[in-house]
Amino acid sequence: MLTARTQKSITFTGKAQLPDGTVNKEYSYSFCKPDLKKINDLCGGIVKTTNPAGGQPPYHFELDSGSGFPPLGIILNTNGVLSGKAAKKGEYKFRVCVVDQAASKKCRDNILTIKEEGETINTLPTQPTTQDNSSVNPTQPGTTEVQQGKTPLKNYPSDGYWEGGYEWTDPAECFPVKRSSPWYGKYEKTKDGIRIYDMRFGADMEYGGPNDQKPIQEGVIYKWDQYAGYKKYQIEGKLEGTTFSGTFTYVDDKPCKYGDGTKEYGNVLKGKFTGQLISFD
Repeated sequence: MLTARTQKSITFTGKAQLPDGTVNKEYSYSFCKPDLKKINDLCGGIVKTTNPAGGQPPYHFELDSGSGFPPLGIILNTNGVLSGKAAKKGEYKFRVCVVDQAASKKCRDNILTIKEEGETINTLPTQPTTQDNSSVNPTQPGTTEVQQGKTPLKNYPSDGYWEGGYEWTDPAECFPVKRSSPWYGKYEKTKDGIRIYDMRFGADMEYGGPNDQKPIQEGVIYKWDQYAGYKKYQIEGKLEGTTFSGTFTYVDDKPCKYGDGTKEYGNVLKGKFTGQLISFD
């Protein structure tokens, strides 16, 4: 008599308080334990993990929708490494989720405190070695990787920044797990309206923004293109109050495949994004 094998549910634990960081200093923390040695290593890909555990590895990590964000300048990479340079001091609360190959998800709340240089830093015993995230590549449709935004910090100060997220929506068959990732940008107030500029997602994406990064008017839909290498993203968005949101289309030269590769879908993929203008005042 055959019996079904029971799959252990995924577990993801840890203290909410993360090691402190310092403004404009490299920061790195690995939610995957043991800590990953390379930025492109998969969590649970070769080395068995102690945290997270269970489920069907390898795992990928994402921010939980509506739960807050890490500091401007620090991103969550898909393998669970939180890295970058924080632009501003403060206490930041956000929820990180781990997802396995069966789309099972487990989330935990986190607190990251960023201090000014010279202030006492709580490093905790789990602070990993600083890692370079410049080699992270954008997602290819149909994989378990997620595109991650990298906050543009050049030419500060500005009046504030635009912070939001995106998710792929169509065709859903190309993405067995719904995934999202942060987008970042900057904004300034001008006599001609709000200017949103230096928008970017993905480590190799060019900077851009609506209306050729010139001032925009509320309620008007703006369309523009941005590139990540040979990949072209056709974006359109509209400002309503402090919310700037819209849609994007990604045109690839290869069709995406689902599951075992027996099905293929067209090379036009669509998604949506939304975010808020956040003032430095």
